[in-house]
Amino acid sequence: MREFTAFKGEYVGWRRKEAERKDFLGELVRLTNERVQRLFVTTLVLSDFREVNERFQLLETYQSAYALAAASTLFATAEWVFAEREPTDGLVFFVERGDAGQGSLLKTTRARFGTIEVVQVIGKTAADGEEITPFHVPDFIACEYRSEHAYFDINKQAKAKPRGALTAIRRMLYPRVGVIDRSALQRMCAEAEIPRRR
Repeated sequence: MREFTAFKGEYVGWRRKEAERKDFLGELVRLTNERVQRLFVTTLVLSDFREVNERFQLLETYQSAYALAAASTLFATAEWVFAEREPTDGLVFFVERGDAGQGSLLKTTRARFGTIEVVQVIGKTAADGEEITPFHVPDFIACEYRSEHAYFDINKQAKAKPRGALTAIRRMLYPRVGVIDRSALQRMCAEAEIPRRR
């Protein structure tokens, strides 16, 4: 998505091809709809995280903003899986290696799930050098939501007309979207009894 949005790599000639770009993104959403049962998205408002962290020991508790946001998504997914599946069904999350704070994510999820094997951090490429394509779907979804939520964080209101791909994602995939903002963080601190700073 980084190459696609910046017209780089194989997309270098797509700058003025809006119809092709729209069709391409629409096809990505359609293919995702065929293969994904449930979509979970979590956005953490970093400015709110920093503000609440000044009063509560968020960083000491979760070690990083990334770990808090990623763990929230994994926990929401696990709740859905356990409600929909047999208790004997296994559960493993594969997380793409590379984001800062992944050690913290493993500590946070280990505390909740009781074992490190539930979350496995793996590279984006297999031993033979081929890309692991299932990671393309979350990259695509994250890119669309990142753009929308960044706009909201700056302008304090949603875009009048969301990007076409985001509209298609909402219409076809029915994502469960969680936004961890100031009020959610304050509730989290109260419920988890996160210590106040002195």
